[in-house]
Amino acid sequence: MFAGVLWALLDARVGYRPTPEALELAWPRVPPPHLVLVMDPECPMCQRLESDLEGRGVELPIRYLPALGHSRSRELWLARAEEWGLPPVWVDSAWEEVRKGGPVRTPITIAVRGDGVEVLVGYPGYERWRSWVAEHLGL
Repeated sequence: MFAGVLWALLDARVGYRPTPEALELAWPRVPPPHLVLVMDPECPMCQRLESDLEGRGVELPIRYLPALGHSRSRELWLARAEEWGLPPVWVDSAWEEVRKGGPVRTPITIAVRGDGVEVLVGYPGYERWRSWVAEHLGL
C-alpha cells in the first residue's frame, strides 16, 4: 500500500536520463528492443524486482548497470562482473556513467527502442511494471 502511495506521489518521474555511454556499458550486449535495469543488489525494491522477474519473467532481453548505494553493493557487483567475465573496472566505469544521468533511485528500468529510451524509476509491483514495459516497448 505504502509503495503505491509513494509511486503516485512521485509519479515515477525524478529526472533520470541515462547517458549514451551508460547504455553502451550495460551488460550483456544485445540489440534493441531491450530493457536496461540499474540495480543495487542490496536495495530491497531491486531484490523484489529481480525475484519477480525470476518467477514471472519478461519476453525481452535484460541488460544490467550497477548502482552502488549500500555498503556491500560494490562487492556484490564485482562478483557478478566476474561471473560475466567482465573486468573489475567495469563496475566503477559503469557506475560513474550511471551517476551522470541524474539522481539514482533504484531500481531504474530503461526501455530501449531503436528510436530512443523511456525511463521508469522505482518498482510499483510486477503488474504495473509489466504494463509500463508493454506500453513503452509496444508489447
